[in-house]
Amino acid sequence: MKNFLFEHPVILGGIIPMLLFGLMTFPIKILNGKLHFSYYILFTGIGVTLVGILAIFLFSNKGNITLTQLSLSIVNGLLWGTVTLLIFLALRNPTATISQLSPLYNGNTLIAMIIGLLFFAEWQNIVVWKTILGALLIILGGWFVL
Repeated sequence: MKNFLFEHPVILGGIIPMLLFGLMTFPIKILNGKLHFSYYILFTGIGVTLVGILAIFLFSNKGNITLTQLSLSIVNGLLWGTVTLLIFLALRNPTATISQLSPLYNGNTLIAMIIGLLFFAEWQNIVVWKTILGALLIILGGWFVL
C-alpha cells in the first residue's frame, strides 16, 4: 500500500488530503462555543506535533536541517495555525456555515496554483486550458456561496 500511494501523487497529495481536510470541519463546528479557541489551537498543535514525530520515525533520513528549512517550516506552521484560528473564530458567528466558508477558504488553491505556475515553472508540465478551466470553476464555486 505504501508504494502504491507514493507512486500516485494525486491520491497521496490530493484526494486523501481533500477527504481529511473535509473531515476537519466536524470537530471545528462541534467544539465551537464549547472550547475556547486558544485551547483549540493549542490542542491542534499538539496533534500536528504528534504527526511530525511519527513522520520522523517513519520517513526521516536523519539528515541535517538548515536554518532556512527550519524557518520556512515554522512560518508555514504560523500561517496554518492563523488560518485555523480565523476559521474557528468565524464559525463562532451563528450565521456562519461551513458550507459557505469552506469554498471560500479553499480558494487558496488558486493562490497555490499561481505560485506553482510563476515561481516554480510548473506551467511547463500542465495542460494550460484545463488549469484555467479548473481555476474558473473554483472562482465560480466561491462566488455562488456569497
